[in-house]
Amino acid sequence: MSWGFAQKIKHGFYSFARTSTWLIATSATVALLPIVFESQRFEVQEMQRNQQKQILLGTGSSLGPGMAMMPSR
Repeated sequence: MSWGFAQKIKHGFYSFARTSTWLIATSATVALLPIVFESQRFEVQEMQRNQQKQILLGTGSSLGPGMAMMPSR
């Protein structure tokens, strides 16, 4: 095996590894970013609903169902 042939194989493997890494990273980004954005949007909407409920009904409304406010002494 000549030295030039070994260098070509090494260069070919490097090129394949680089292309594969780019393809996997790009695919993962395109697949996962919409999920991340939607979860963030859902959290913001939930916080806005809770804030609106708290403003309309008072601070005790932020407690979950079945939870009563403790009487102040």
